[in-house]
Amino acid sequence: MKWIEEILTDYNVSNIDLILEEIKKTYPSHAVPKEKYNALSKRVKAIQNENGLLKKLSQAGVRDSEYVLYKLRNTRTFKEEKASEWDKEIAAFKTAYPEQFSESRLNQPERNIIEVVRTIYDNT
Repeated sequence: MKWIEEILTDYNVSNIDLILEEIKKTYPSHAVPKEKYNALSKRVKAIQNENGLLKKLSQAGVRDSEYVLYKLRNTRTFKEEKASEWDKEIAAFKTAYPEQFSESRLNQPERNIIEVVRTIYDNT
């Protein structure tokens, strides 16, 4: 709390003791414990990792991204979050499970949801 006192002193705030006492009372209800912060931070990184990998899988022409993601979760690259090596892992997976990849998807531009709904509606 010394750092807060220094900031208040720099700004010539009067009643520093009262302010510090109020901060000490209210701080615990606003602070996030370090363990919880670290756990949340780790989870955010994992989600970002999965989203990046799902995007790469989509670009690679994967038919079922969730299944391939499930399989790749157990790899060293995924666990160590080495995004630069995903291409190697995807290539190895493509060799092992070619049925999970569709070459025709590689050459198709991405379609937005409106186009997909129109296509479905027009075909009914």
